[in-house]
Amino acid sequence: MKEAYFAGGCFWCVTPIYKMYGVEKVICGYAGGDEADTTYEQVKHQETGHRETIKLVYDPQRVSYTITIITKVSHYL
Repeated sequence: MKEAYFAGGCFWCVTPIYKMYGVEKVICGYAGGDEADTTYEQVKHQETGHRETIKLVYDPQRVSYTITIITKVSHYL
């Protein structure tokens, strides 16, 4: 298994697009920022410098990293 992280946008919006062959888990969280223990409300109101982030755990034998990026980008087109 490999991991990929994608930040920016709403993690609740992009989580469903990764229900695809080869993606084992999608985990929501935060990246960056200045606070050690941030809350969703703080992040949502851009008070801490964090970005909503998803972590993908995927099988590179079944889905490529390139496909995970294309899936993310095409969601915003």
